[in-house]
Amino acid sequence: MSAQGLYSAKVIHEKARIFFVQAIHADKPAWYYVRLNPEKVTAFKKKLGKEELDLPSYGKILFSGWGEAPAVQLRTAIESRIA
Repeated sequence: MSAQGLYSAKVIHEKARIFFVQAIHADKPAWYYVRLNPEKVTAFKKKLGKEELDLPSYGKILFSGWGEAPAVQLRTAIESRIA
């Protein structure tokens, strides 16, 4: 799953390498919670916002959906589950 026009990533859990990523996929906004492989963190950060990324090649997509972000209730449930 390539994220075209990757525009932001926020660290959710530093030690577990979990990032909340917002991107454009198939010309629509999408969001992802991704657990990065340890050896891929630096490359991910370096390419962030500069080129299209194939998120599964950097780690495991834990949750995803369409839109700018998940609904507040869903985001709270997801982030409390992975914290």
